[in-house]
Amino acid sequence: MTGQRVPAPQQGIHVDNTQFLLLKAIIPDESGPLPHYARWRESIDFDNLDGGSFRLLPMLYKRLEGLAERDELCGRIKGVYRYTLFKNSLVMSRFDAICKAMNGAGSRVMLLKGGALLLRYYDDIGLRAMNDIDIMLEGGSIGSCLDILHAQGWRSSFPIGMDRALKLYNSAPMLSDQGFELDLHRRIMTEYGGRVDQAQLWTSSLLVERRGVPVRILGPEDQIMHTCAHGVKWNALPPIRWIPDLMAVLEKERSDVDWDLIAFRARERHLTTALMTCLRYVSEHFGARGLGEPLRTLSRNPVTPREVRRFLFFTSPPRRRTLINRVRKQWMLYNSVAHEASGLAKVSRFPLFLLHKSGCAGLLDGCRRLLPSRFLRLRS
Repeated sequence: MTGQRVPAPQQGIHVDNTQFLLLKAIIPDESGPLPHYARWRESIDFDNLDGGSFRLLPMLYKRLEGLAERDELCGRIKGVYRYTLFKNSLVMSRFDAICKAMNGAGSRVMLLKGGALLLRYYDDIGLRAMNDIDIMLEGGSIGSCLDILHAQGWRSSFPIGMDRALKLYNSAPMLSDQGFELDLHRRIMTEYGGRVDQAQLWTSSLLVERRGVPVRILGPEDQIMHTCAHGVKWNALPPIRWIPDLMAVLEKERSDVDWDLIAFRARERHLTTALMTCLRYVSEHFGARGLGEPLRTLSRNPVTPREVRRFLFFTSPPRRRTLINRVRKQWMLYNSVAHEASGLAKVSRFPLFLLHKSGCAGLLDGCRRLLPSRFLRLRS
């Protein structure tokens, strides 16, 4: 049976046997979803389902709706779908308030990840589980946007404040009075060490509407790249939903994707390895169409050992927690924020980055009084 066993291990891809069967039921081949669902049902303990698979149950329900026998498990899966529909509605209502306020103040906001995928690529708001809202702000409007968010009851858990946190991290979370979470991004796709022109992301973005309010989302090429670059990164909660996400984007944007532009940007952003890994996987195992020539184009991109090391670092399980490995991880994270700084400036600011992360604000203030300001200023 097609999809009966998980493919041979592939670097950067972490999908086990039962997860693969679930994915094949959601993205079926010529045999349809039912054979894969039946095998998946036999191989799992539903009460102990891994979190990554659990997040895909709404998609499974819609695939089986009207096809599967109404057994007890299908009823429980339907319950997960209805809960996801309800929760996503609440989460998106919080985004509506944010978007309306920021548009009224003349500030643009870009919706990322799950919210953006639901707006354009899924025809049902209950299909894709979403725990939080991810938005990106333009560099020049961050201060005014933070004022709007504070006025709406959003608060940061960072003692150093959101403005400084966004200079130290690519993103930082905020919490609402009702317990909802908002991930505020200043940069995306910089983890792999390449050059990512954040202004270009805005220039290439698409304008869509959410209840009559204009919303920016990534353009097709950037959406494909972001889905691959972010989705394939290792997480204790199996991040396997990048596969149906990528399939949805490819299906929707099939005729509008400029693959030559993707290859060019992948080379700049050091994302060729991540893109080829993801695109080859969905092409070989989930029937993604029309990827032969794009993969050949991408294969002509030069790939440095540094890019491969970073890809393997971000897509592999955590290494043993030695001091060297912990410092190496922090350097990787720091480099994604300060990658444009010169070598000497970058090295000199790294200890300050570690002090910020460790919460040693008092020690940091002491350093600030002793060192010239040019050594303390993290690049924004």
